[in-house]
Amino acid sequence: MIVNFYNFSKKENSTAQPPASALIKSADCYLKDGCSILAPSIRLSWADDDMMPNYAQIPAWGRYYNITNIEYQGSAIIIDMAVDALASYKAQIGASTQYVVRAASEKDDTVIDTLYPTSMIPTVLKSNTPNTIFNSDGCFVLGVAGGTGSNVTAANARGLTYYILDSAMMAAFANYANSWQAADDFLTDFNNTIQVTADAAVRQLMRVYDYVKTCFWIPLTPDLIWNTALRKRIALGGFLCPLANGSGYEVKTFNVTARVASFTLPAHPDAATLGQWVNSSTYSEHYVDVPFLGEITVPVGMLTAGNTIAVDVDISVLDGSAQFYVKAVPSVGMEIILNRIETHIGVAVPINVIQSNILGTAGSIVGGVASAITGNFLGAASGIASAVQSAVPAPQTIGGLSGYHISEYGAQLVSTFWRIPDTDNTNHGSPLCARRQISTLSGYVQTEGAALALAATEDEKSAVLRQMDSGFFYE
Repeated sequence: MIVNFYNFSKKENSTAQPPASALIKSADCYLKDGCSILAPSIRLSWADDDMMPNYAQIPAWGRYYNITNIEYQGSAIIIDMAVDALASYKAQIGASTQYVVRAASEKDDTVIDTLYPTSMIPTVLKSNTPNTIFNSDGCFVLGVAGGTGSNVTAANARGLTYYILDSAMMAAFANYANSWQAADDFLTDFNNTIQVTADAAVRQLMRVYDYVKTCFWIPLTPDLIWNTALRKRIALGGFLCPLANGSGYEVKTFNVTARVASFTLPAHPDAATLGQWVNSSTYSEHYVDVPFLGEITVPVGMLTAGNTIAVDVDISVLDGSAQFYVKAVPSVGMEIILNRIETHIGVAVPINVIQSNILGTAGSIVGGVASAITGNFLGAASGIASAVQSAVPAPQTIGGLSGYHISEYGAQLVSTFWRIPDTDNTNHGSPLCARRQISTLSGYVQTEGAALALAATEDEKSAVLRQMDSGFFYE
């Protein structure tokens, strides 16, 4: 029987067949008695003792063999061999179409590869966007019971009129409203014939702030919500504040809708070499920190590198209530609302001053006011005088202002990437997860549930299918 002997180096679990250049010699050999076609032993004479092959082919059987042992017995050389099923059936393997899990020559870079561990130390990237509508100085929104314009009287004072004041205007109004002059002006303007001699009594009778029904500080740039062309004096019921001491701008809009943050998600540092799968949530984490809203985790399953995460807000100017909309923008013109979050960015400002209950009971105060307004001047004066004489001042109410912190840094995107120390595509391939004809691939290939019709023994079939599913090299 003719046997071709080779000096041939090949990878384990490879379909590689020896080239002609690796041939040492072809020899006519005798088979040892009782040997198997899968593991034959052949006998050569001493004339071939200079031959040290490691690979062989028996053309008559259509098989390649790995040489497992060479033994010298007297004048003969005994060579033991084991069939190389992958090389023997390379043509049939290459012609077959299989479901390929991993391959070295082709990959689907969207399939997550969990073969490799990650480093415990991530790479962190940050990007900021400046504040667009939020402002730490903010502005004040006053809802006041009273008319508007220059013709303000008790008769036409109705409903609420809203004014926008910046911090300087609010300070001027507050200082004026807390002064005795405001109370005198208030009563004089309300009824020009009223003459009051006790400022303290007047201050008690007419609470200027009672006409301010709502007051909110809102951290918005005033230019967004006020009409600079329409500055007006604040009307408190039938009283019109002096321009210098009590004025505000007319509300330009009662709702502010704006985009407060927009970020393009960065790619994982290893995406260019490993594939898009490292942009998945297993290896990439993103969150957006938005003023007044806090941290929002970006759903990486819906967005990936190069996509946009955006946050829009709709704010009610009257009280600072707000709805934030977290949106995924996977492509131009497409926005998907991921979350709607309701919150309050306005701070209620309690409008009150330290008051003294001079008359002792609220009923006496109301009675005095009623007499003054209806023209019973004498009765009003008498009532006030007797009350002042017996009054023991005691604090009635004290207003407070709650605080609110606002970041001047705007929104921030923080991206955390878990790195993979190293990969070995040559010996382990990359995920493909698709049906392919094996001959269209090269190098490492791993199949799943390989099925193949072979004119081979059952042991050879089992060996081929087992090696294809565990990973082999198509060479």
